[in-house]
Amino acid sequence: MVRKFSKILIFISVAIMAQFFVFSYASAGTLSCTVAASCSSGTTIFKMSGTDNAHAEISSQTNYSNLVCCTGVSGLGISCAGNSAVALKLSNTTNAHIEQNTQSNYSNNVCISAPSGGSVSVGYGAGSCSGYDTTIASMSGTTNAHVGNSSAYTTKICATAAEAPSDAGGGGGGGGGGGGGILLQPNITFSGRAYPLSAVTVLKDGQRAISTIAGPDANFYIALSNLSTGNYIFAVYGEDNKGRRSSLFTFPVFISSGGTTNITGIFISPTIDVDKSEVKKGENIAIFGQSAPEAEITISVNSNEEFFNNIKADKGGAYLYNFDTVLLEIGQHFTKSKATVKNEISSFGQSVGFAVGTKTVKTVPSQKCPLKADLNDDCRVNLVDFSIAAYWYKRTISVAFLEIEKNKLSGDGKINLTDFSIMAYYWTG
Repeated sequence: MVRKFSKILIFISVAIMAQFFVFSYASAGTLSCTVAASCSSGTTIFKMSGTDNAHAEISSQTNYSNLVCCTGVSGLGISCAGNSAVALKLSNTTNAHIEQNTQSNYSNNVCISAPSGGSVSVGYGAGSCSGYDTTIASMSGTTNAHVGNSSAYTTKICATAAEAPSDAGGGGGGGGGGGGGILLQPNITFSGRAYPLSAVTVLKDGQRAISTIAGPDANFYIALSNLSTGNYIFAVYGEDNKGRRSSLFTFPVFISSGGTTNITGIFISPTIDVDKSEVKKGENIAIFGQSAPEAEITISVNSNEEFFNNIKADKGGAYLYNFDTVLLEIGQHFTKSKATVKNEISSFGQSVGFAVGTKTVKTVPSQKCPLKADLNDDCRVNLVDFSIAAYWYKRTISVAFLEIEKNKLSGDGKINLTDFSIMAYYWTG
């Protein structure tokens, strides 16, 4: 048991260090885009009639003199094939309004492409392009929008691009009868609904891979490139305007060589919170959170029987329901919520607990606690939580711990390395 514990401890330490290494590497940008009168040493992605409140045209047109010029990546191009990503769409080839790549009104795609073995990712940021190499331009809305330079509007068009790794195609590296270690470059995209202007993050095998900002309509699109062929566990989560994180939307994917794997229809569950940690029986408890704009929210409260209540989110996706506790017995209860937009239905999100008793205790805003992996509810993920999980490693977990594993780890009903990867991501020490 001691040797097993030591091995797991080494794993989580390595995972934590890898997390920071990956983040640092991703932040070291190579792509740089500016608006200039000429682009002799770079690649013209598209052109604008001005630097603010402007129309756009494709790069081959000659009507506009403000060129969106990108440099820093050898072999950068504007092809929409191969290792490429759509940065924006134009209503025409010139004198055009623009829209984000998640919209479907315009058919003239403006793309960025990398050379063979390279990678490109495009997203949209609210106020900045944090997590990307550069800001290509900015836009006034998600569709039927004007365009400007990087400072013209708060909605930014963001991009990261890279050349092929210098060691691609290198040595075999340990086992398996050779294979040459050739790095393939399939792409995967993620699209769906989150919350308006919310941060949306993709985890790859428990580690942060990339983030973007959803549009005002809560729709998001994320593209990942430079993935080798194989099996991956991806997870997507959103963070609402109050810093509350959603539950993880998790799924396995096999990436094959060539082509693009498109994961569509992701509907991130609503966030949820309550205003009281304990409520006097017969008084109301406020249940609230955020989802997509004007979504139909179903709220579940467990008791001897399960109560369901419906409410509509506002135009910003916020919802609030005052639940009368007169029907609840004394003791601990949990509430959760799901959302419906047209014919799309999210899963229920994570549960939030509260007690029904003889007094009312308001929740006190405190430090932001980790969404996952905090197994003892002390707002920290450290060796205490690790020890709790390690005890159940490769064992049949108890009924009592099953609910904790469902809400705070992978939710597959067992403790394995996937759970320790989640702990590494949320590690506070």
